[in-house]
Amino acid sequence: MTLLEQIQNEAVDGSSDLATVLRKCRVLAAKLQNDPFKEWVIQELDGYSDAVDLPEYRIFHGQCFGTFWGPAGSGATNVPLRESEILPQARERLVTVQL
Repeated sequence: MTLLEQIQNEAVDGSSDLATVLRKCRVLAAKLQNDPFKEWVIQELDGYSDAVDLPEYRIFHGQCFGTFWGPAGSGATNVPLRESEILPQARERLVTVQL
């Protein structure tokens, strides 16, 4: 079985460790002398630096919820907030998660 076939089988079998598959991809990239593939694999294994733009699949957008208190013990919890209700300078940090 070739290295590529091993990678393909392990990528879909559901029981293989992703880090192991990526390390095999790194070996394949070196054998193919494919620098863009090698760089992608290294970043997936070791993490993306701040200088590199993350791929879209590594950026998630969430929603903020608020807890509010009012007079005489009134209030509401887990109230969904629209992005426009969040201060612009804090919005990106609160609704975007970069993995």
